[in-house]
Parts: sequence; C-alpha cells; structure tokens
Amino acid sequence: MEQSQVLAATIWSLWKHRNLKVCENKNELSAMTVDRARVLIEEWQHANTDILAATHQGAHQQLPDSSLQREGVQMSTTSATYVHNLHW
Repeated sequence: MEQSQVLAATIWSLWKHRNLKVCENKNELSAMTVDRARVLIEEWQHANTDILAATHQGAHQQLPDSSLQREGVQMSTTSATYVHNLHW
C-alpha cells in the first residue's frame, strides 16, 4: 500500500465525515472514518487487480458489484479508469 493511497483515502474519508456532519447533522466515530478509508483502499486494490487481470486476458467481463460502485464510482474494464459521479 502506497503512502499516496493512504493519504488520498484518508482525506476523502475526512471530507465525507465533514459532509455528514455539516449537511446531514450526523455524528460519526473516528473509528468509522478510519475504517471507511481502509475499506476504500482495499476495494480499490481489489478492483484494480480485477481490471488488470481482465485486461491481460483480453476479456471484457462485468466486474462484481462493490461498495465502490454503490458510492458512485464506476469501473470500466476496457479503459481501466474510474469515473466518479460526485454525488456522495
């Protein structure tokens, strides 16, 4: 796991924590904020592994649903890119 991944996931999770408080008046434990960042990194790595495997095999298969997709991140096996819909 690279430091840049940890930093990006942590910043995103802190921003999500802030938005929950400001926009929805929800309180969240610090442990939940940290866990969200950890899960994001794990799922990102898993999704990238699936994409690389599909790309190398030449397969254009549908990737399994993940919480990343439920959060608004869509995966494309043909371009191996992530497009975020900005509605989280």
